Amino acid sequence: MADPKYANLSGIAYDQPDVYETDDLPEADQGNQLLEEKGDTSEHIERLHIDAKQATLKFKDKTINVNRADFSDSLNKLHKYGYDVLSQDWELVAKGEKETPIQKYQRLQCELKELVDEVSLIKEPMDRIDGEKNKLTVEQIEQLVSQVSAIKLDKFLGQDLLESLSDVEGAALKTLIMRLDSFAVSNVKASPNSKDKDKGIIGGGGDLVRYQLGLQSQQAHLNTAAKLTSLEHRLIKLENMLGEHSSSVCKLFGGGHNSLIENTDWLRAQINLIDATHCDAYDARITHLSNKLDKVIEKATSVDAKDGERDQRVNELYELSRSVDSALVPRTLERLIALESLHAQASNFATLLKELESVQVDLAANLTNNQSLLTSLETKMSSDVDNIKHDVTTLNEKIKSLKK
Repeated sequence: MADPKYANLSGIAYDQPDVYETDDLPEADQGNQLLEEKGDTSEHIERLHIDAKQATLKFKDKTINVNRADFSDSLNKLHKYGYDVLSQDWELVAKGEKETPIQKYQRLQCELKELVDEVSLIKEPMDRIDGEKNKLTVEQIEQLVSQVSAIKLDKFLGQDLLESLSDVEGAALKTLIMRLDSFAVSNVKASPNSKDKDKGIIGGGGDLVRYQLGLQSQQAHLNTAAKLTSLEHRLIKLENMLGEHSSSVCKLFGGGHNSLIENTDWLRAQINLIDATHCDAYDARITHLSNKLDKVIEKATSVDAKDGERDQRVNELYELSRSVDSALVPRTLERLIALESLHAQASNFATLLKELESVQVDLAANLTNNQSLLTSLETKMSSDVDNIKHDVTTLNEKIKSLKK
């Protein structure tokens, strides 16, 4: 049974069930509600809606190869290699590089796939443009795709040949290693007689693997000369753009004495600051600064006017002082002489006061000493009087005792 002291309390509904509800959202959704209440629905704000399933399907069964990755910021004309993403999507060769048969086959497949997608999106018939003779249908493209896919280079050429075509240097290295291994095995299986073995190698009857490395010195010299000429042309362009003197370069790059690559990075960072998103802020700052400059100019003009009035007043006072100088100078001299004698007397009086103060301090010290001596004398006299009284009383008692 409930305590009767809690019965009939005010503010409690006894005829209703105990239900506690609130209009608030869960904690996970309260942040979104706050964002919606603040009104972040501007068209300049991009609200991303990311689907986790689509992202998972997009990056599923894909690997990254970093063997050829090159992110160095070197100033050369070579193509920079990024990460090799190994998936069903193929990366085309850059412009100017030679394609291998495998890469040509993959490029044809990609182009045919794009062609099928483009033709499937066209709703209007092609005969409006080029007539019935030039009509292109999806069936024809699919037939072409089937013909290309029927080639099947992996079965026709073989896995080893495909690897050699895709990676020529690696295939050459593999063949060299295989032939060297076979040569080593054949030498081990040969007769242990070293004389016969030497004769077979010298005569040419034994297993001999000979590799000749030829170097075209003239071609290498031409390549180095071409590189040097291209480098000289680039240096001439840089000198024409920046100037031959270091002072102009310092002015261009903010007065620093860094290298050309560091200065180029600094210029790139400065150019990145000039972004379309920041232009509005720069414009607002410039307008605010121009308004402040206008106010400063107005204040300067008003101050100049006030300065003119002040200069006029100062000139008037100067003229007045010059007119009064002839009458005031002798009087001021007399007053200064009188003040000098007065200051001398005041200094003497101050010295006398200091001496008087020192005498007073000495007298006060003597008085305190005398007072302490008097107090000590009084205490001693009182003690002596008490002793005398005590002696007298004892003497009287002794006399009385003797009389008896």
